[in-house]
Amino acid sequence: MVFAKYRAVVFVHGCFWHYHRCHLSKLPGTRQSWWKQKLEANKARDAKVVSELQKLGWRVMTVWECSIRKPRADRKSVLDDVTRAVDEFLKSETVLAEIP
Repeated sequence: MVFAKYRAVVFVHGCFWHYHRCHLSKLPGTRQSWWKQKLEANKARDAKVVSELQKLGWRVMTVWECSIRKPRADRKSVLDDVTRAVDEFLKSETVLAEIP
C-alpha cells in the first residue's frame, strides 16, 4: 500500500513466499533445493526493493502474515493492533519498521 501523503509504503508479505522463516514458511517436502533457491531469491529481491525505496526517500513498513494469522487469537483484536501499529508508523519519522 502506498501512502504518498506520508511518503510511506506498507508491504503485507505472505510468510511462505517472502521466506520469513516462521512457522508459516516451511519448505515443501519435494524439490527443497529448488524451493529454497526460489524463496531466497524472493527475499533478496524484497531487500533490494526496500533499499531502492529508501534511497528515493520513502519509508517502509512490512507486515508479516504470521502477525495476522495467530492461532486462537481474536481476529478483530489482531487486526486492530496491526492497524494501530501502521497508523503510528505513518505518523512517525520512522524510516524502516516491521510487524513480525
